Amino acid sequence: MVILGTQDINLDQYVETCPLFRFIKNLETEPEFNRYPADANLGSIEHAYKDILKKVSSLLYRNYSTLIAFQGYIKSHCCSYLNYWLDSQKEKYVKDQQLFDDDLWQIIENSWNELERKNNPKSHCKRKAYGESANKTKNKMELMVYCTVRDYFKDRCAVQARHISQKKPYCTALNKYIDKYYGIFVNNDICLKYKDRYEDYEFHFNEECTLYDITNTFPDYYIEEGKLLKKRTPKKSISQCEIAPNLTHDLKNLHVQSLEPSNEESPPLNDAPWEPILYVGLTLMGFFSFFLFLHKYTTFGLLLRSFIKKKREKNRYIDEDGEKELLEYSSDFINNNSENSQYNFSYQHLQN
Repeated sequence: MVILGTQDINLDQYVETCPLFRFIKNLETEPEFNRYPADANLGSIEHAYKDILKKVSSLLYRNYSTLIAFQGYIKSHCCSYLNYWLDSQKEKYVKDQQLFDDDLWQIIENSWNELERKNNPKSHCKRKAYGESANKTKNKMELMVYCTVRDYFKDRCAVQARHISQKKPYCTALNKYIDKYYGIFVNNDICLKYKDRYEDYEFHFNEECTLYDITNTFPDYYIEEGKLLKKRTPKKSISQCEIAPNLTHDLKNLHVQSLEPSNEESPPLNDAPWEPILYVGLTLMGFFSFFLFLHKYTTFGLLLRSFIKKKREKNRYIDEDGEKELLEYSSDFINNNSENSQYNFSYQHLQN
């Protein structure tokens, strides 16, 4: 087994040999002259910043025309980057600096349509605006560029691995490049927002190029019997984001839910009042049964019956005494009235 990465090389020089990297550098280089589709009619525009439109259109024309030189995934990724580049130009000049409105920028979009229609089918690249924030798309493109250069080095290393005596600079570059960008991505103070990688537009490009699988995206390579093999070495992963609960959002949802009609059937209105009455009735029956048991079968019941009997006798005695006194009082009252009656009947009114 041959361990890679021991040879001393200038990594940047090897990165610059990657076709995608050259394509990107070409987009950052000023055009030697303005060249754009004649149908764009940029010369007739009266605008203070029309030179910017000419520059953007010329860079688009030049780089779109070079796509015919690329093949396979390199061409596909160059096309993706060209779409991102034009989105970033629109973000810069229309949204941020507000030098142009959407109608004037449409001239550039029309230039792409003309290039797509007139160029060789082998250089075909469909315009596809990403529709996401510039920062998210930038992160996605950085991940794509890393993986494209990695795979370019891997292809070159696989060829060099067949020759035992030959130096293998691309194999050395492969592992050095992976180690470098593993450190950049992992230490870039980022976190993963989704449990499902396929929902993440920003940090998932494909199965071999995703920050959700660090060991597969940043593997170690070695050579054995003239073959380049991948070793999935465990490495520190990027953690999931800790998302704080959105109290305002939760309260808003709660308010909305309270306004929505419930699908559950409400209990009949006449059922609810009977429940407490039933509970009270059962409780009273329980107390009554317990009291009846004590009264009939325990000493407490005997004492209670004796107490009730004495109470009744006492009340009867009181009633008899009261009745006797009442009779005596009534007798006196009657006698008194009799005397008064006699006196009253003997009284005669004086007549003059």
